[in-house]
Amino acid sequence: RGALEAGHSVVVFAENAVGSPAHKCRFRLDAIHAATSLGLGILPVALTGTAEMFQAGRRARGGARVRIGEPIHRAAAGHAELVELREQIRRAIGELSA
Repeated sequence: RGALEAGHSVVVFAENAVGSPAHKCRFRLDAIHAATSLGLGILPVALTGTAEMFQAGRRARGGARVRIGEPIHRAAAGHAELVELREQIRRAIGELSA
């Protein structure tokens, strides 16, 4: 929250195992709450092709792809609203990953 209040951008990665799709993994609600409580939008971003790049003993072929979605601006005051917003973010990342 402090970084956001200071005007910095914050990148939050899903907590997941290598090879797991990010849109099905854990996202911390505290980061979502910090953004919404300050009236900031959340920008869904999908990174694809990264698991292949980091497999031990393999040379990466191709490369990573970054797809950026539309900002999500939504107020979320309570826990239930934060959980629903997290699901909206997951859906957006899932669409970008397809």
